[in-house]
Amino acid sequence: MSDQNLQLRIQSADQLLFEGKAKSVSTYNAKGLFDVLPYHENFISLIENKVSFVDLNNQKKEFPIELGAIRVEENKVEVLLGIGK
Repeated sequence: MSDQNLQLRIQSADQLLFEGKAKSVSTYNAKGLFDVLPYHENFISLIENKVSFVDLNNQKKEFPIELGAIRVEENKVEVLLGIGK
């Protein structure tokens, strides 16, 4: 557990929007807003509304979305946007 950051990849069907490290990721699913922090439990969920993250410079970046999916596994977060289009 030496790295206290998440490895994050955000992509649409045709474009890589971000790939790098992040301190946290926030988004919405059917139950509401949730955050992913380092060493979060592994899971997969549909997401909506927006996905945002805090980069290593403490800058918040945000992507509006209609529908997407998030997978968290072993401190890696993959976000696929534009599902169902």
